[in-house]
Order: sequence, then structure tokens, then C-alpha cells
Amino acid sequence: MIRAIRIRNEKLHDERNTMNITCGTDFSLHANKAALAAATLAARQGGTLSLVHVLDIRHYSNPSTELLKHLRDSRQKKLDALADRARRRAAKVETHLLEGSPAMALTEFGKKAATQLLVVSANGQIAPTKWFAGSVTDQAAQAASIPTMVIREAAGIEAWAYGKRPLNVLVAYDFSASADAALRWAASLREIAACEITVVYVASAANERARLGVAPPMSPLYYPSGLRKFLEQELRQKCDAVFGENAVKLCVKADWGRPDSHLIEIAGESRVDLLVVGTSQRRGLGRLGSVSRALVHYAHMNVACVPAPMAVAPTVKGTARFERVLVPIAFSQSAEQAVALGYASVCQGGEVRLLHVVPPERRNGHLTHDTERRSESSGQLSARMEAFVPRTALGGGITTSTEVVEHKEPAAAICQIADKFDADLICMVGRKRRWLHGALFGSVSESVMARSSRPVLIARSPTRERSAIEVNEMLTNNGD
Repeated sequence: MIRAIRIRNEKLHDERNTMNITCGTDFSLHANKAALAAATLAARQGGTLSLVHVLDIRHYSNPSTELLKHLRDSRQKKLDALADRARRRAAKVETHLLEGSPAMALTEFGKKAATQLLVVSANGQIAPTKWFAGSVTDQAAQAASIPTMVIREAAGIEAWAYGKRPLNVLVAYDFSASADAALRWAASLREIAACEITVVYVASAANERARLGVAPPMSPLYYPSGLRKFLEQELRQKCDAVFGENAVKLCVKADWGRPDSHLIEIAGESRVDLLVVGTSQRRGLGRLGSVSRALVHYAHMNVACVPAPMAVAPTVKGTARFERVLVPIAFSQSAEQAVALGYASVCQGGEVRLLHVVPPERRNGHLTHDTERRSESSGQLSARMEAFVPRTALGGGITTSTEVVEHKEPAAAICQIADKFDADLICMVGRKRRWLHGALFGSVSESVMARSSRPVLIARSPTRERSAIEVNEMLTNNGD
């Protein structure tokens, strides 16, 4: 049962912002088409297009001064010729000739130049020999701190930028922070020109049962219709908050296998111009399971990779950056400390969810199903949790909600609710236990840290329990 204390209404900004674009080129046919499409888009937004070519001198063994001068002069001439073609699109164009690793130089330039979009081209699928290392396009998409658009079909982007037809956009969603960033970025495209947006979620039955805490059925292949309906409602709430009520189409595809193959199939059937996906920018072996990387490699349409916003740890000066904080409560004196730390960690306009896990009620050895009694008990527990909310949070632009769940394993329930809530931080208080008790039974906080892939903040309970007021004073005065 979830009780919302206050609902925060978020409205999209209608202001039209200038878009500065960085476009990397190697002077190939596909790269030139991508550069012209980027010029059209920059002209539409009244921004500046920075054409960048990176000279990778590592391909030359002990190059002479004359050779380097010849390379720089010839590449600069090609850059100037491409810039002249781009200026015919009524765009403001700058040229930059850099040296170094192409992917790193591109991403670093985009960061320093304060551009809003990085455009690169792609020619077909990546060779198997470069799958692990990745191409320049793949490396740039995985390293850039701004959205990266990989252009394969420039005609659709140009027609949209000229206002000839709407852009057919498909957004891949999976209830993660990077997917939320992809939703917001796709919504911003409507400020440039008309868009027809479809949001698709490829849901695996096993993953959804683990995320939502649904008991598995007898057959692992069975996908309950009630779960699909719940996912559609959950997805609709997410999309309505970003795009407006019923402003986009939704599709929940319940299937097994990798999501990227299903997304490419749906995008191909819908004749999508742009496939938008969030990226967590994984490193090392984690890249092998990256959906965004697979889409960049195998999709035959344009792909935009939107990086997840970096979470910044909270500081005592009130500059917290966590948007969604989950605080499990056990109704001990330490609960005040956990709640105070949770509110100290959430940013302005964020949300704190207070959670209490109760064991399933049994009578004569059997689980009870008294819905009315459970609802009454949940309401009382929610009211007790609301009493822990600091008064300063009620008028501080922070949304608070409470939830009571039944589960025989508190740590498993906390991890499931954290995934469902998409928490940026789990804030708990760990109590010191005797050595023998800890060795035999462990603790809930330690189990949550072992199970959850999300950040967990554990505050050790002091010998003398501090009140919420003392904790707030400690956080405010620390370091002064």
C-alpha cells in the first residue's frame, strides 16, 4: 500500500533553447551526409556546428615534419570544403583539426565546447574483430557526457529538421535512470519540430518477478496477463509525467531473449527514423551485455545514446543530488536517524519513500488473507512512518510517500522495492550486534548491501541514540 503525502507536479519547459552541435568526420561519404544533416539541425535551432576531424598520428611510424605538415594542410582543406557545403544550409559552422585518439578527442572537445549534441556516422555493422575494443563511433557513444546521435540515414533527420514531416521516434525503456534520461531527451525533440514518439519496454517475466517481488508460477514460460497490465500502467504513469497525458504510444512486449533484438525488430516494422536509448556507459566485460552498444552495432536506423546523469554524493552544505531515496524503517529509535539522513541526501524537488516490511501473518500455521485487516494495519503503520518526517521537509519541495509490504525476508523486500521505485540511494541504519549473533544470522543492512546493485548508505547506530534534530544539527555543523 502506497500513500502519497504530497504530489509534485513537474512541467516541461516550453522555452526553445539554442542547440550547439559537434560533428566528427573522417571525410567518408556517410560522414559527409551526417555532417550536412547536423548542419540542417543546427540551422533549425540557431546554433553553431563544430566540424571536427581528429588526425590520429599513431598510424604513422616516426612521421617526419614534412609529412605531418602535409597531413594537417590536406585535412584542413577537406574540413574547409565540407564547412562551405554545410554553410549553404544556413548554418553557422566552425572547423577544428585535432590530434590524438579520435573518440577521446571528440568527447573531450564536446565537453569543453559546451555542445548539446554529438553527431557521428556509422557505416553498417561493426566487424567481429572490433567487437570488444569497439569502433570510434562506439567508443564516442560510450564515453560522451552528452547525447550522441549515430546517423545512418540522414534523409529522415533532414526532412524533419526542414519541417517536411514528423520524426518517427522509438524510445527504449527499462525503468532505469538512463532510461528516464532518454525519455526526457526524446521529449525535448518536440521543441525542435513535430515528433511521433513510441515508448517500448521489452519485459522478461523472470526479471519482472524479481523486480516486483512476484512469486514464480509453476511454468517458467508463463507470463501472467495481470503482470503485463501492471507494467503498462506503470509505463503510462512514467510517460504521462514526461510527455503529458496520452501524448505518446506505448508498447510492452513480453518475451525472452535479449531486448536489443526485439527493439530492432519493432523499430524496423514501425519504420522508425530514430531509436533513442539510455546508456550506463559500462566498462570492461560489462560492455558485452550493453543494450545501447548492441543497438549502435546492429540497428539499421539512426540511434541516439543518452547517458545517465551522474549521481553526486550529498554534502553537508545542502547540495545533494539524489532524486529518489528509499528509507527502510524498523520503528526503533534509530529510525529517526535513518529518516534524517535520507532527507539530508535528497535534492530539492526529489522524493523520499519510507518503507516498512512486515512478516506475513499466520494463523494455525497458515497464511491469512484478511484484506480488510491488512489494509487497516497498513494505514496505521503508514501513519507511524509519517510521524518521522521532519517538519522542514513538508515545505521544502520534497515529495514523501510511504509503503508497507509483507515479506518473509526484509532484505529481499527492500531490494525489490528499491528496483521498483528506481531508488538512487538506499539509506539505512546498521545496528552493532554481538559477534556470535552476527556470525550466525547476519544483519538486514549487510544483506541489502550484498544483494542490491544500488548505492546503500549505512549509518552506524551510536551507543546513545540521537534524535532527528541532533542528526540534522550534526549534518549542518559538520565541517564548519
